Amino acid sequence: MQWTHCLFCYNPLEACAVTPCFICGGWPEVAERFTSKKKKFIEYRLPNDHSIVLCSSCEVEEFMVEGGWGFQMNFPTGRLPINHLRFTCDVNQPQIGQDKYCNNCHLRLAFMKILAERNNQED
Repeated sequence: MQWTHCLFCYNPLEACAVTPCFICGGWPEVAERFTSKKKKFIEYRLPNDHSIVLCSSCEVEEFMVEGGWGFQMNFPTGRLPINHLRFTCDVNQPQIGQDKYCNNCHLRLAFMKILAERNNQED
């Protein structure tokens, strides 16, 4: 399937440089300031066995602070969303890559796909 439009707002997606983080990696200012030595990136396995890479900032802000993306993924209640992720490995040599990005929703396609799958599981 060719991903040309945002799965949520339907605006056209744009190809761009991204850092390894699935959440903030597409933000233009993050990619512009990227150096492989400044941030730590960790790969996790989701309960559905998909992998997700998070920087240390998004790990805290999105999966440990109420209202973050992790809380919107509707994991079983009773625990912080970060506790539903299984550590896979540290990303030892993080690099700039390419992905599509929605300038309206500020979401990277890699993360949109995970959110869309989680939403489909609820139906």
